Amino acid sequence: PLSGISTANIANNAIQEVSVTSGAFSAEYGHVASGIVNVITKSGSDKFKLKAEVVSDNVFKPLGYDSYDQNWYSADFSGPIPGLSKSYFFFSGERRWMRDRSPSIKTKDIYEQFGIDTIYNMDEPQRMPYNTLGGWSYQAKLDFQLQDNIKLALSGNGSEDKWQEYRHYFLNPAFPDEVKHTPRYDDKNLGLNAKITHQLNPSTYYNLSASYFVTERLRG
Repeated sequence: PLSGISTANIANNAIQEVSVTSGAFSAEYGHVASGIVNVITKSGSDKFKLKAEVVSDNVFKPLGYDSYDQNWYSADFSGPIPGLSKSYFFFSGERRWMRDRSPSIKTKDIYEQFGIDTIYNMDEPQRMPYNTLGGWSYQAKLDFQLQDNIKLALSGNGSEDKWQEYRHYFLNPAFPDEVKHTPRYDDKNLGLNAKITHQLNPSTYYNLSASYFVTERLRG
């Protein structure tokens, strides 16, 4: 976006490549002052592929290990578009839930040292209270070989994260319910892109591209 600020969250499963450019860069990156982080998402191939992944730190909780309740559920599906030659699709989605967005091994020690876990009846003192995050990410990409020397790529990505921001000064023993009112946020993002690549000869080509991006943050 023109502001240079984005809260977009792209699922790791959908990322093909990440590049960082600083200093001199081409004219296609307008309104940039210092550097660019370019994320290239995956594309489909000639074979159908389905992948699902679950990551959670709750697995070892029954064995006595502390859990911060951080969980990621992701899946992607890709392959050729039926009925179309040299055309491919890629779809990806991710669900994430974190009881503590910023875990630290020091949290439990500090809370127990000053008796904060007792004052607030914390069952899981290793987690900062009301510091949660729940979100979704989704990506889609369609690639078409219109002619031998012309390609069309359509892509879209979006995300939404609802989260709370823990602040220590909300832990006031005189008002124990105050911590429940830590700031809440709702971040929404949507990006749509279209790109045509025309190969004029083995050493010359040009791109025509159009993009739409909107980002929104609500705070309360």
